[in-house]
Amino acid sequence: MKKNGWIFSVVIIAFGHSLIGQKINQSESELKSLLCKQWAIEFAMIGDMKIGQLPGATDFDFKFRPDGTYDVIKDNGDTTTGNWKFYSEEKYVELEMNGTKTSRIESLNGNKLVLVMTPEDSGPPGMDKIETHFKPKK
Repeated sequence: MKKNGWIFSVVIIAFGHSLIGQKINQSESELKSLLCKQWAIEFAMIGDMKIGQLPGATDFDFKFRPDGTYDVIKDNGDTTTGNWKFYSEEKYVELEMNGTKTSRIESLNGNKLVLVMTPEDSGPPGMDKIETHFKPKK
């Protein structure tokens, strides 16, 4: 019985590490075909805690374009434009707005986009531990 418990633990740890280590493995053209659409927030993760939409919080979508730009579209219709860049060697997409790096897309497939905050040195402590999950907007 102890042997089965140990094997189960190893499988769970390995599976967890494979999820954490997930990166963007597509070519730039494949990435563009997956990324360039409108994405809606599904949920956020802070460590192991899943967080849904907070009451009164502003909801927003991302809309990516193949020319390396994107829009942040708020519920009230306000739109802000930024730039995105794919780093194929490092396997992530970096987002910047007004010359400031704001976040990275670290995982992407046809049904999910995972974004992590990357604040500049003056950013709030712990912001890099927030992971936001998006799904394609229909």
